[in-house]
Amino acid sequence: MAKGSEGTQNEGVGCIASILFLIVSILAFIKGYTSVGWLILIPILLLNLISFLRYSKGLKRNKEGLMKQLDDLKPETSSFRATQEFTSSNFLTKIAVDEEKERICIWGPQDRSTSKALAGMPYTAFEYDYSDILAVEMSEDGVSLGTKVSETETARNLLDGFISPVDGTFIGGSRPADQPKKHVDSLDLTIVVNHQARPLHFINFYKYVAEGGQAKLKKDSAEYKKHMNALRHWYMLMSFIIEKGEGNAPDG
Repeated sequence: MAKGSEGTQNEGVGCIASILFLIVSILAFIKGYTSVGWLILIPILLLNLISFLRYSKGLKRNKEGLMKQLDDLKPETSSFRATQEFTSSNFLTKIAVDEEKERICIWGPQDRSTSKALAGMPYTAFEYDYSDILAVEMSEDGVSLGTKVSETETARNLLDGFISPVDGTFIGGSRPADQPKKHVDSLDLTIVVNHQARPLHFINFYKYVAEGGQAKLKKDSAEYKKHMNALRHWYMLMSFIIEKGEGNAPDG
């Protein structure tokens, strides 16, 4: 059994045991055995506190390890100097722009199927010219908030059938909810590039994770506005880059 799955199984067993002991302690209080109830409850609370602290420490250590990996992995072009950069909230990707040389670098997992970032996993740095950026879309819970597509012939040929002729968004995106949502699960930026091996990059600006006691992101909160402002900034920046790249493209 893999170490990760074994750890998950142990956590599950520990959680079930805690619930069972909690039920026993409640029954003891109900039956009038107060001292027995406290005798069971106090160790449960202490063990859960220790588990939470270990979990929080593990998250921090994993985050620090991932940040160091992304910082240590440099673009192939030694002269690349990032004037703006952003690391995704899930640490799966990082994007940087060299506005002087008109180059973009996007870091991502070597394995495209990776859905969770773990310290030590291998990353790859992909470099592009402005003219390589074909389209960008920002979305909230999978619903498009804006799409910018290059007007070059290359973009039209490669993206034919992927962009809706009705509203100009990526085909296959989520439909808006029937009722307005009070909370947000994800905020993402999707970038399409002229690169056969890795044509799509997903930059996550916010992702709700149920584990770890993370509170849901309210749409009327200052935290939501902060994440949304960052998403809009990068969407506008990439839109500007696409327009500038059109003039540099061979068919621009």
